[in-house]
Amino acid sequence: MDGGSGGAVGGDGSPTAYSGAGSNGTSYSGGTGGGGCNVNAYSVTKYGENAQNNGGVGGAGTGYRGSSSWYTRRSGGGAGNPGGKGAENSTGNSETGTAENGTGGLLILYTNILDNTGKIESNGSKGGIYGEAGGGSSGGGSINIFYNQKCEQKGQIEAIGGENCGLGSKGGDGTISIGRINTGNYEKTQMELVFEKNEINLEKVLNNEEIIGNNG
Repeated sequence: MDGGSGGAVGGDGSPTAYSGAGSNGTSYSGGTGGGGCNVNAYSVTKYGENAQNNGGVGGAGTGYRGSSSWYTRRSGGGAGNPGGKGAENSTGNSETGTAENGTGGLLILYTNILDNTGKIESNGSKGGIYGEAGGGSSGGGSINIFYNQKCEQKGQIEAIGGENCGLGSKGGDGTISIGRINTGNYEKTQMELVFEKNEINLEKVLNNEEIIGNNG
């Protein structure tokens, strides 16, 4: 559930480019993504911005060129709350390349009967793409389901990290726990979970009530 690091590209002139680091996930949020770094200059060291902790702002991208006559250097920001901005020959100065907002969050469901025919999700978001050095994606969250009588799992349950964007890293996958509470005791439930992405809307069905949510 940790956030992914950004991509790093060093061009002509043997520069050193360090990607921004993704942050660690917490008990209530997936980690945020670091910013990308794209450099074209002689003997220069530059860094993408690191992601903020505790599900905070994604790292901004960094682009740098040694001369205005050299090729423009662009990079993407890391996913977070909000997503970090992209960059063009600077740091965090471009709306283009800005990452998606959001990280996988903490979702706790208590119910007597669970009948899931749709999708329950707490997924990470994608880093920004602007040039080769994409930003890191955010991590998946934590889904915890507690039921008493019956759990029918016909749909999907996901806590997936955001997919990699360019050279930016994928966010780490989160956790899913399903268990029965019976006369005060907790019993973990083993069942087949489906993790494929599709176009089904998120639905959480609790005692015949539909609740629409998101992963923000």
